[in-house]
Amino acid sequence: MKLFGWGSDTTQLPPDRLRVSQLACGVGCLQAASGIPLASDCCAYEPTQRLLAVSTTDGRVKIFGREGVERTLRCGSGAPHPAARQLLFLVNRGAVLRVDEAGRLQLWAIEPDAVGAGDAAAAGAAAGAGAPLQQLELGGGDAVTFAAAMQREPFLLLGCRSGAVRVAQMVNASGSGVTAARQVRGLKLTSYS
Repeated sequence: MKLFGWGSDTTQLPPDRLRVSQLACGVGCLQAASGIPLASDCCAYEPTQRLLAVSTTDGRVKIFGREGVERTLRCGSGAPHPAARQLLFLVNRGAVLRVDEAGRLQLWAIEPDAVGAGDAAAAGAAAGAGAPLQQLELGGGDAVTFAAAMQREPFLLLGCRSGAVRVAQMVNASGSGVTAARQVRGLKLTSYS
């Protein structure tokens, strides 16, 4: 039946112009994923902005906002990353913190454009989109096992494998203590006093 052109062989699809060589650039130029990752190991919720963060066993953190809004953060390139022990939003500070099984901390800015041109050197923006602002290790054979943010104070309490409690100060791009919301660009271990 040729009514309305159905079954007609006169129209053909144009030939494909996309070639395999265009996709084989080596940097993952055509990668896409949506939804909650299969290998999830930790999650955190930020009630002020209504964000959900989900960490995976391969070192990624996916942040979900309203419908259709999500962002993937990566621990960096290179060796495999340990699974997450804890995931923590720094509420009203625009950052998310991940504690991994090896006792390291990774800190990311939630918003991709939160790192301005003046902050690029201090925040490590040259490392690429989704890269952590800072990775912190205690050293001396000690490792972080838990982190807790102090409400309305620019400090984090870090529980250590040795049983000690360390204090880290949230700092801005210039290295001074954070006084307002959405300024966290790093962490600085404070001395005991």
